[in-house]
Amino acid sequence: RPENFIILEESTPGKFYHSKIKGRPGWEDEDRIAKGIVLFVWGAYAEVSGLMMDSLALMAKFGNDEQGKSENNHIRQRVLQEFQQQKGNDKNLSQSDLEFWTSGMSYTIGVLRETLRLEPPGGSVPRYGNQDFALGGYRIPAKMAIQLDPRYGNNDPNLFVEPSSFEPYRWVRSVDGPTQESGCPFQGTALKLGKGSWFPGSYGAHQCPGVPLAELASSIFVAKMSEQFEWSLSGSGLKADGKSIDYVTIPVRTPPDTLGLKLKLADKSIVFAQ
Repeated sequence: RPENFIILEESTPGKFYHSKIKGRPGWEDEDRIAKGIVLFVWGAYAEVSGLMMDSLALMAKFGNDEQGKSENNHIRQRVLQEFQQQKGNDKNLSQSDLEFWTSGMSYTIGVLRETLRLEPPGGSVPRYGNQDFALGGYRIPAKMAIQLDPRYGNNDPNLFVEPSSFEPYRWVRSVDGPTQESGCPFQGTALKLGKGSWFPGSYGAHQCPGVPLAELASSIFVAKMSEQFEWSLSGSGLKADGKSIDYVTIPVRTPPDTLGLKLKLADKSIVFAQ
């Protein structure tokens, strides 16, 4: 109840959210505002942890050999190579070194963006117009829901070459030509897409502001996992092919508790040239 609220500084996230939304139409009720804050926190946790697990799953699915063995997973090895080359001999690197994690880990970010493209955490997101408008030759009445579904664009070959392929290099800028570094003929093409062609956190004024933070946290996780472990999937949380996750889809798409991850300590003797 309001009389039991603890007064917090404006810089506190919950207080800031409350101050901005209180009194708006539909947001006069303190309980609804509190529930909104809880859902934001829960949603951030569920979707970021889902991105981390999804990235490991797709790296195993597309990187392990035909028998599912993880020793020569080429995606993990490329992440590890990038990580080693970027940090060099810096033994004191920590998660707080934001400049390191936000510049230079382009292939690792490509792994995460391919994960979001092939396994988006959500489907359609409704948007509404305050007045009638035209879209694609159709008249859309005011207050009519328009669904933004990322899955259509994510699998459109006109936007993403070989859309069913897991290819992090499509998100890596090509400096000296598309094939010189990776052998990927469409390296960097995803970075040239028009605005709105890819929207992992929805689109418009209400798009998720947490996507860059999710990429940051997940890139640290994937790099550290690649440094310390090899892995493969197991458990009853897999589909019949033994490689794909049988997701829980309500209320948001997340890996099931029955999904297993077999970990093996990585061979620390493998060091890529600096």
